[in-house]
Formats: sequence, C-alpha cells, structure tokens
Amino acid sequence: MVGNQQVFKTPSANVAVAMANLDRLPDNLEYQDVRTNIRAHLIAAMGQTATLLKRVQAVSYMEVTSD
Repeated sequence: MVGNQQVFKTPSANVAVAMANLDRLPDNLEYQDVRTNIRAHLIAAMGQTATLLKRVQAVSYMEVTSD
C-alpha cells in the first residue's frame, strides 16, 4: 500500500491501473492536457524500466557465463 492505495508487484500492472484511472477523468480540455502529460510520463517510465531490466539481465548473464 502507498498511502491508502493498493499497489501491485509489477510496474506494468501499476501503469495499467494508472492508465485506467486516467481514463475516468472528465473529458474536458483541462483534464485532457493533464491526462496526456501523465500518460507520457508513465510510458516513459515503463520504457526506462524495460531498459534497466535488460541491462541487469545482461550483467547477470555475463557474470554467470564468465565463471
């Protein structure tokens, strides 16, 4: 839990919930701008998470194969 909100074990699950909640915002110009901004940051965070995971896996693979 973060505050009173349930969070999930994987970044992708948390992003999916966040995206679904964004879609529940009222459909007006002010909220559209906020929704677009937050969605862009969530997508960037998922891309960065994937990149970091690939790097960690590559290092782990190199350590295992070098023994």
